[in-house]
Amino acid sequence: MLRNYLKIAFRNFRKRKLNSFVIVTGMVVSLAFCLLMFLYVDGALRWDQSHPDWERTHLYTMDYFQQDDVDTDFSLFDFSEKPFTRYSLISYIHARDFMENIPELKESTLFYDIGTRWKSDVKINGNVFREAISSSDDNFLDFIDYKWVAGNVEEAMKDPKTLVISEGLAKRHFGKVDVLDETIQVIFKGEPEEFKIGAVVDIPQKSTFKFDILMNLMANKNIGDNLFRLQSNVSFQMLTRLPHGVSAESASEKLQTYFEKKYAEYIESKRRWTEVSPGNPVFDINLVNVSDIHLDPHIKMESNAKIQHILLVGLFAVVLLVVSGINYLLISLAMLSGRISEISIRRISGAQKSHVLLQFWLENALTLIISLLMAICVLQFAIPFIEEKTETTIFSTFPQLFKAGSFLVAVLILVSLLISLKPTRLISRLKLSDTLKGNKTSKLKTGFVNWMVTIQFILCFGFIITGLVMNNQMKYMLNKDLGFDQEQVIIVRNGSQELKQSLLSNPEFSHAARAGGWLFGHGLMTFINKVDGKDLELIQYDAEPDMLELLDLDIEWLDTDYGDELVAIVNEKAADLIGREKLAETKVGMRQRVVGIIHNTDFQPFTVNNYEYYYLTPNTREERRLRQTFVKIQAGQMQAGLKKLEEVWYDLYPNNALQYDFLDEYISENYDSYLVTTNLINFITFLGVVISCLGLFALNGIIAQNKLKEIGIRKILGASIGQIMKLLNTRVMLILSISALIAIPITHELLSDWLNNFSAHISLSWYYFAIAIIIGLLVSLSVLMIHTIKAATVNPAELIKEE
Repeated sequence: MLRNYLKIAFRNFRKRKLNSFVIVTGMVVSLAFCLLMFLYVDGALRWDQSHPDWERTHLYTMDYFQQDDVDTDFSLFDFSEKPFTRYSLISYIHARDFMENIPELKESTLFYDIGTRWKSDVKINGNVFREAISSSDDNFLDFIDYKWVAGNVEEAMKDPKTLVISEGLAKRHFGKVDVLDETIQVIFKGEPEEFKIGAVVDIPQKSTFKFDILMNLMANKNIGDNLFRLQSNVSFQMLTRLPHGVSAESASEKLQTYFEKKYAEYIESKRRWTEVSPGNPVFDINLVNVSDIHLDPHIKMESNAKIQHILLVGLFAVVLLVVSGINYLLISLAMLSGRISEISIRRISGAQKSHVLLQFWLENALTLIISLLMAICVLQFAIPFIEEKTETTIFSTFPQLFKAGSFLVAVLILVSLLISLKPTRLISRLKLSDTLKGNKTSKLKTGFVNWMVTIQFILCFGFIITGLVMNNQMKYMLNKDLGFDQEQVIIVRNGSQELKQSLLSNPEFSHAARAGGWLFGHGLMTFINKVDGKDLELIQYDAEPDMLELLDLDIEWLDTDYGDELVAIVNEKAADLIGREKLAETKVGMRQRVVGIIHNTDFQPFTVNNYEYYYLTPNTREERRLRQTFVKIQAGQMQAGLKKLEEVWYDLYPNNALQYDFLDEYISENYDSYLVTTNLINFITFLGVVISCLGLFALNGIIAQNKLKEIGIRKILGASIGQIMKLLNTRVMLILSISALIAIPITHELLSDWLNNFSAHISLSWYYFAIAIIIGLLVSLSVLMIHTIKAATVNPAELIKEE
């Protein structure tokens, strides 16, 4: 009997090729996305859970507040800058003090540049490379999970002249893992120092604490002495393993009390740079479990996931799976009318209701299993593309796919049973004598279907509008005139006067100037100034006078005869707030006299809307702040200029790798996370349109089935194809119109809030909504035409005859 049911199922697939194709396609898309979500979310939630005693291992963090009553909670659509900073860093002085005087923190370790992937110069086999060099206490590897590959880890960590390297680095540079006799030269401030390789390890993929080269903390000469001496230099990170029975909350509270009591003077010195009232804390210390680091949006680590992406993907995947199941049911109901006679004959021949249920269940289960297998195959090809577009890592090993697939199979078998109950219940209500007389177009109610399609298209129109607005906002930010010349400008990660002069001596370069590393959104240094009794926070940018000409800035000078005096050129917004008539007598920052106004210039990314006021110091006396050299290549000589740049660099610094960025790309880095989110929304929009069209396909199919005899009669009476189309699609077009009218105000409100997070943004014009509706309607019409043309071209005699 089971064999016969399977034969009938395959026969029905062949007979109804279009409906079978639509069902399988919709389920493949839905299941592939749900599998992807499972792998992504499962991987994100299991990050850093392989470390020894990970439940007791915590990272020290400190929140630094700028205002009272700051909300530190995460909001899904709030991308604005918060008036607090969460440091996962600690000063060396505080860390050693805590370890010695707080028993709960006795079992701790300090590390530097682990998980940040900052690059340093190394020389291997005579060649210079940029690699991530990290350093730590000698007990650091007791806290993390790693696979031993070669050498002795404990001895290597205790020896200041020995390195622990990753298996990947060993294979990349030596072509093997047995490299214990090899050496690596680490470049400290231009001078190479030789180290031997003492051990090779492999760190799991799901670990925040990755490194390529690890050395003893005291052997790293990149760490200046002031980082060890000054408590204000928070540059290290600390992992602590709490004793059994001690909670992170109690340990954090004890740590906070100790810190506030012992370092009260230090805290008050920081308070004066904030607006925090005397009774409120400036710092809030918390110990964060290592398994929570990966998803904490306020902790800046290289491997951190974007929690917005996880929540958006998870939310949409759940909605997608539910809607797809409902659409599957609706399409099954649309196909039901054509099978009433078949099922009735089987019932009269002795088949029980349970047999009918089994038939539908087998067909549904078979469809879902085929769809699942196809979804797994699609994922194998889609995952690399998705990882590239969303800048995320998806762990798609076979055991994980098998685990996710097994879970979905169990769910789908249950779902297919539930889906089968509806058609069986409808058929069981029909009188067999009526069905055999030819009443095979028994009408199905569409009230529930109407609601489902309406909800789906509200979401569909909303996603299309959101995608259009987000894409246009990104184009606006990336292409807006910032008020300075970006063409042919290169940023070199070195601010030496020697490099600048060497570049200027070559005809390939028209300008060269040094400036601070905080320009264009890559850091901040602010000062509080009093303006009419109110605090005004101003950003300071450091540069040389040559920088003004290199960027071709539009400056209104108040005084050009300032010589070597430390002065400031403020932006227009600051000038207007201070009062232009008062500028000549105003001093800002470090008592710098205002000598000019910069017009129509944006140095900060548009994602920052609470730092509107800045000034440029064109003759800073702080050489250490001039970290970068900006060089402008002559027009039409880009390739020659880059080649000459390399020649000059390696002539001056043979032991250092050249690092440079194009200015426009350097600026666009500020929007990387927004680009990823936009790509994700585009992907979700595509899926939303596909799934919504499946619901529309089901509704149109049910309407067509319900009106088959009416269509046949109208065609006999001379109705045209246009009239048949109007008959079938009037209700559907009404539903689409209602969906659009509901989606527009909701989406307008959400997008208005999102755009307000930017200091400059596009206007939410009506044509975004018009374009979205037109796109939705065109796609919908293409789906509606399938059933409409089929019903309008069929022989009317076949529609009204009775057998």
